Amino acid sequence: MNVASINKQALAQTYYILNSFDDNTKNKVPNSLFNTIKENMDNQYQNTSELLIETKELLYAILNKYVLNQSQKDKLLEYYRFYDARMEEDKSKKYQYGDLFKNNKIETEPKEVKENIFLVQYKENLFTKIFNRLKSILKRN
Repeated sequence: MNVASINKQALAQTYYILNSFDDNTKNKVPNSLFNTIKENMDNQYQNTSELLIETKELLYAILNKYVLNQSQKDKLLEYYRFYDARMEEDKSKKYQYGDLFKNNKIETEPKEVKENIFLVQYKENLFTKIFNRLKSILKRN
């Protein structure tokens, strides 16, 4: 885990949450991880009630790796699968993917465009005519 890429406020939130666990649960998490989080966290962080997304992900990874037993991991995985399925269902209801192309008809017949197109007659000026004549005479010789 690259701690430098994690938000320092998320590390602070994670540290305070892990520190609030009972001693039995805290002992399951390695001391080196506690120390790394403590060294890299934001020391001036003011605790808020809203958890950052990075905090939730970090806590999930720590709990999944060190704290939870296999049956708890299976229940948590089942919850996340259910949650993801529900979110996808909500998105499909909200955006109605099935009807996305239903009303769009592609016209295969070209539209007739009536435009008045006028041809402009190009007229050379006198100097250009003389120059072109001299050029053609010199090319012949």
